Amino acid sequence: MRLLNLINELMLFRKIESGKLPLKIKSENFNHFIKSISFDFKEFANKNNVDFQVMCDEELPEKLYFARHECERIIINLLNNAFKYSHSGGKVSVETHNHTQDFRSPYKNSYTIENGIINDSFCFVIRDNGKGVHQSELSNIFERFYKIDTGINSESMGTGIGLALVKNLVLLHKASLTVYSEEGVGTDIVVSFSRSNIYNEYSDIEENTKPTLDEMHSDEQDIGEVEPKVCNNLTTDNIFLREKKRILLVEDNEDLRRLIANFLSADYIVIEASNGVVASTILRDMEINLVVSDIMMPEKDGVTLCREIKNDMNFSHIPVLLLTAKSGVESKIEGTSSGADAYLEKPVNMELLLVTINNVFNRLQQLKDHYAKNYFADYSELTLNQEDNKFLKSFVDTIEANIDQPEMNVHVVAAELSMSRSKLYSKIKSITGKSIVEFVLSYRLRKAARMLIESDISIREVMDAVGIESQSYFTRVFKKEFGDTPSQFVSKNRVKNDLNKTNNEMDKHANA
Repeated sequence: MRLLNLINELMLFRKIESGKLPLKIKSENFNHFIKSISFDFKEFANKNNVDFQVMCDEELPEKLYFARHECERIIINLLNNAFKYSHSGGKVSVETHNHTQDFRSPYKNSYTIENGIINDSFCFVIRDNGKGVHQSELSNIFERFYKIDTGINSESMGTGIGLALVKNLVLLHKASLTVYSEEGVGTDIVVSFSRSNIYNEYSDIEENTKPTLDEMHSDEQDIGEVEPKVCNNLTTDNIFLREKKRILLVEDNEDLRRLIANFLSADYIVIEASNGVVASTILRDMEINLVVSDIMMPEKDGVTLCREIKNDMNFSHIPVLLLTAKSGVESKIEGTSSGADAYLEKPVNMELLLVTINNVFNRLQQLKDHYAKNYFADYSELTLNQEDNKFLKSFVDTIEANIDQPEMNVHVVAAELSMSRSKLYSKIKSITGKSIVEFVLSYRLRKAARMLIESDISIREVMDAVGIESQSYFTRVFKKEFGDTPSQFVSKNRVKNDLNKTNNEMDKHANA
């Protein structure tokens, strides 16, 4: 994947240099755009103890001209770089300013790249208090393949392409870029755009009327008619690319814990805990995908830990594998009755442990795939335990109660379930494989499909019933979900549904 991204970036360089990369300029809400991109980094910031803030200037006009795709690449590269050189406990922020001159950096050293002078401009700023850059290197960091010697392990240094691509995209965009930095203190990077439409030579200028913000990714917004956003243009240097699943290994014997951790680390990220108390703290502070725990431990044993996980709505979706030196039936019954997903005896066969973990993850993925491919499958088929089924029912009931509303407030949904927004997002993603926005949209469309087949009402009435206002949007997302437009779907499936009803009636008469 990294090699493929590197090739794509090099090809993009060639397109820019040869003048064959046209900008697709649109008039959009820049603050919403910034928030939607920044959201993708919030979970990573939480996991790595980085204070990440997004501050938007509310005086910024609702419609401004910019190339969405190219700006997204610029922001992702710069944010990626800011996080890469930020330490635990550090700070990273994104700001927008209605007027570039309103921003003042505290750093004395600066370097500017620009394509002409922009007199009236707005900007976004990415700030961090990481390692900073020495004055002598400021002019070099945007050159291809240039890497600063920071003493960081070379494996984390990337290829030196990301910032060079940022430079080229900024110049292509007729924008300017200024970096302010002091070594050992921090860095501010300002990207400024003209407030007026200076892109007359581009034929692809569009007035965008469709919402661009994934509302669930904003602290203030609601769930509306927004198609799920997939971030598929990350750079070669991106540290967020295809992150491995996290396994929490709970074992009081340090030598055995290290042995198991070293074996599993080839396929998974392994977090170690010496007992159940430490494990409980880690579960509260970090997203964990699976727990492997010894049963006999001081302070809090594995059975108690497993029961706590399975009875807590915040964590009940996490699979638990229990390990024990006891071979008696009573011990196995105790471990299984606590809700454990698998039970292995010590001494642990490493290959068997790895296969068991892989099987658990595969089983969960099969449930998600089954639900995704079977449009009329019930949501309860996504869960393997009673607690998760109760949670998902409560979540779906909340959606159902508000389904005719085009907007659903995420704070209300989270409060209804007595969960934080971040925990709700993580749990829904873990159980369904979808973000909250994607699941809600899919639920609306599945209900619409059932109504179209089972009820003799118009498409407009169905749209109103599921809270979708735009006819074109409904047709587009419906076809994306089912492969047919609503009209085509009805003509194909209503005949089958009527036939099934007839057969059922015949069966009833025959049985009578």
